[in-house]
Amino acid sequence: YLVAENLVLWARSEPIGYAVNLLQSGAE
Repeated sequence: YLVAENLVLWARSEPIGYAVNLLQSGAE
């Protein structure tokens, strides 16, 4: 889904997205 991909790209460019990425990595 294009919108989902755009959200991922946007999140990666945001500090919050970076924090969420760390949380997801820790959850796994």
